[in-house]
Amino acid sequence: MTGTGCTAIRRVNVAVTTAAGTASRLMSMETEITEGGDSGGPWFVGGEAMGITKGGYFEGGGRRDLVSQAHLVPSALNGWRIRVH
Repeated sequence: MTGTGCTAIRRVNVAVTTAAGTASRLMSMETEITEGGDSGGPWFVGGEAMGITKGGYFEGGGRRDLVSQAHLVPSALNGWRIRVH
């Protein structure tokens, strides 16, 4: 998606299994507002980072966005440091 959109959190702690493996501790959104190429993009609530676009899946008759929870990112880095120049 280019620009901004709005949706609501449907469920938290979602796990999705694909041929590539299982992704867990995700949030599913009420609707899909992202497009191809949006993976890795940020989600905000107000000015605070809430998550990172993971992808989408079908649930409850509709396609839904999947978002990683931002507060889990430091533990996922497992001690790695990131420097932005």
